[in-house]
Amino acid sequence: MKLFITGGHLIPALAVIEEIQTRYPSWEIVFVGRKFAMEGDRNVSEEYRVIHAKNLRFLSLTTGRLVRFVSLSTLLPMIKLPIGFIQAFYYCFKERPTVIASFGGYVALPIVIAGWFFHIPSVTHEQTLVPGLANRIISFFASTICVNSESVARLFKGKKTVTTGMIIRKSLFKKLHNPVFSIPENLPLLYITGGSTGSKSVNELVYPIVPKLLRKYYIIHQVGQRSQHKALDIRQGLSPEEKKRYTVLPYLDEEKHVWAIQHAHIVIGRSGANITAEVEALSKVALFIPLPWSSYNEQFLNAKRLTDAGSSIILEQKNADSQKFLHVIQQIENSYPIFQDHARTISKHVSHDGVQNFVFQLSSFAI
Repeated sequence: MKLFITGGHLIPALAVIEEIQTRYPSWEIVFVGRKFAMEGDRNVSEEYRVIHAKNLRFLSLTTGRLVRFVSLSTLLPMIKLPIGFIQAFYYCFKERPTVIASFGGYVALPIVIAGWFFHIPSVTHEQTLVPGLANRIISFFASTICVNSESVARLFKGKKTVTTGMIIRKSLFKKLHNPVFSIPENLPLLYITGGSTGSKSVNELVYPIVPKLLRKYYIIHQVGQRSQHKALDIRQGLSPEEKKRYTVLPYLDEEKHVWAIQHAHIVIGRSGANITAEVEALSKVALFIPLPWSSYNEQFLNAKRLTDAGSSIILEQKNADSQKFLHVIQQIENSYPIFQDHARTISKHVSHDGVQNFVFQLSSFAI
């Protein structure tokens, strides 16, 4: 059994890799993804770094994003689309994987289509409430489409869909006995995260009010590689005592992330499918700043579901500045027990079986 894993969502891919290595250690896993984090950026991507750290093979794919409107800024990514398809056909022809596990996005698209051409089955997972353009196209070529709920399955009009639930890392529910960060017991933790590449916009809201936040909180701030230097400059300007309470990192590996989110008083950041699922599963109170240009406004919808349940607040980026950001944190703090009660209530309905269910779908194609 040789498995290609590809797509734009690293966290569920890592959860699936962990499950496979536990259940099916003889399977050969090959990751196909971006070697570099962003367009024109020579910093290696987190997926490249993490996959290499796991001693797994990594095949670099250079391809372009799918766009709905053509402009000068989107022209170069579109030109790269044929390159991605040529590489994908070469990889599938040379490697002949048994099955492809796809986690959506423009990186997965050429691999799934090339696999279909060579009669290689693929199982894709749709994490969001509204399928993006790439997964809508992928659905025509995938053998199985795994979704989180029946409401999402209906958007694919019932074809080849299986409701597996959200893929959540099992490590999130394991207690870490040794402290990863040394936080004074009297200081609640703000965990500010922008996803694997960080969020420059969220970071810019945080920087001006760091000293004010440090009066009440310990902050773990995951800023991304591109913002690391500025964040460290901000930290350098703090007093010695303030520096002890402000941890800046470009990326948190699994153990650090798990510890941070488990101990977070408030989680702050974007509202992608992964972070909202983890916040929900761990009964966390959150402040979400949805990515304004996310496909089909999916990040806003992810956050709205938890906001409607009473466990979180949305601050829209178009209305955001540092003072409003600070005000919303205080608003959460003023009613924290109520937010926490709602968070605990909704977490009772979260399934922890998504990763096992997804791997079961993959195993059905084993030779």
